Amino acid sequence: MDSEKIFSLPDEEFIKEMYRELLGREADPDGIGYYLKILRQKRYPRKFVVRSIKDSWEYRLGQAKSDVPKLVAENRKLNEQEVAAGKTVLQSTPITFNLDLIGVCNMKPPCAMCLNWAGDIGPRHHPGLTVDDLRAFGDPLRLAWEVINCSIGEPLILKDLIPVLDLLASWEKPLGISSNGLTLTPQLTDRLAPYFEILTITFSVDAATPETYARIRGPHFLEVIENIATYCERRRKLIPEGTASKTGMVMLPMKVNRHEVRGFIRLAAWLGVDVVELRQLNEYGGEWKVDKEGFLFDYQEQILSPRELEEVREEAEKAAAECGIILDCQYQVSEERTYEAFLPEDKQEGKIKCIQPWHFILPYQNGDTAGCCYMGKSLGNWRREGLAALWNGQRMQQIRKEMAEGKLPLECRQYISCPIVRANLDPRRGPKR
Repeated sequence: MDSEKIFSLPDEEFIKEMYRELLGREADPDGIGYYLKILRQKRYPRKFVVRSIKDSWEYRLGQAKSDVPKLVAENRKLNEQEVAAGKTVLQSTPITFNLDLIGVCNMKPPCAMCLNWAGDIGPRHHPGLTVDDLRAFGDPLRLAWEVINCSIGEPLILKDLIPVLDLLASWEKPLGISSNGLTLTPQLTDRLAPYFEILTITFSVDAATPETYARIRGPHFLEVIENIATYCERRRKLIPEGTASKTGMVMLPMKVNRHEVRGFIRLAAWLGVDVVELRQLNEYGGEWKVDKEGFLFDYQEQILSPRELEEVREEAEKAAAECGIILDCQYQVSEERTYEAFLPEDKQEGKIKCIQPWHFILPYQNGDTAGCCYMGKSLGNWRREGLAALWNGQRMQQIRKEMAEGKLPLECRQYISCPIVRANLDPRRGPKR
């Protein structure tokens, strides 16, 4: 059956056919019930079902061309057992390996809210990882379930971008990157096309109009939007039924773009991206003012209050439902709705408040190492001490111990920008658990 006919079937028949097409078997009652619930909530389109099945152990192992997916699945299974047992010293390696791919950006002058640059040189400036650098990480990278770029630079200008994608594709491993979209020409899109199945790109845009974009990022709005449109159209034509990867657009709600939330979501839906991500400006305790196109961008004044952020989320949810696009609000954490990366749905009934201490590692190019994207104090220097020593070091053990006991770790409490921390320390942000 062709994809057009499959997508025209009623929900339950569509789910059953996806199981047959992708997994080669009949759907089980639990699987049917799970996906029917998701589709009936109207928060996720049918392509989410395709993507979810393609990201499952069963599909990855069934499609495996090497032994790497089997080893990855074994590592993840061991990790899940260690989480369930509240282990503090882990035999499993990180589930999510975060790369510091590049410390150079092509957005000049830098975006108004970017605190990473002093002129052209920032504190984490480096010209970019090579494919040999990735190989040198060994099993912690090779056995990760997913790889995410957490660098301050623009990954699409990485010199070794295609060799890096080739390596990860040979390991059958998903890669997620954030991009400003400025360098994503039709020619580069063509070069990226062979990797659509593993490559997720989230575009940092933050505005729905050229005027607001200029106050935040610069004069490139129309060029960036055209690039994103071309990329999304190319993906749809190549794989119309959906892939294991996705595309997204990010908005950091601020005073300057607060009025464009609905317009931003409509723009994303029109472009054909899969998800809109809402993130937030992080508190950092300093003063940062930048002149952008005659507009004085004052970082501290741009930060929205918890009440305003909640209003943005509610408005965005309504707009996303109207437009039929997924909304991923990454600053909301409560018992009702928790960001999946912090606490997956199947873990929410336990005591653990955040799963990241068992999943996450971020070795920066300069040697510093983070155990969470909100962690400001390095765990140590992975180049001198080795990743394994830091992964199971005293600080990570203590964080896991307190998390397993249902506590909010003392170390985590200092990182107030973390949604988990705010949800548990500030009653306005959600119920304590």
